[in-house]
Amino acid sequence: MPAQGAQAGGWDCRKNRDKLGQLEGMLRRKGGATIPQIAKALHWQLHSVRGAIAGSLKKKLGLTVVTEKVADGTRVYRIAG
Repeated sequence: MPAQGAQAGGWDCRKNRDKLGQLEGMLRRKGGATIPQIAKALHWQLHSVRGAIAGSLKKKLGLTVVTEKVADGTRVYRIAG
């Protein structure tokens, strides 16, 4: 029998929640975070970061994520409020 919280294929929802918590923490920082910074910190692909922001944070949790383009042309994401 698999460990509690684990599903078929070795995916563990507890680990996913921890990473989403890290993502939320990075976006709550005063300076926010860029997609590449988040991807490196969480060991995720770039498209996974964008999907987590749009799906888990915006749609499921109802958080307002704002983005701004800084002087060097990169986009910085942060949670408003």
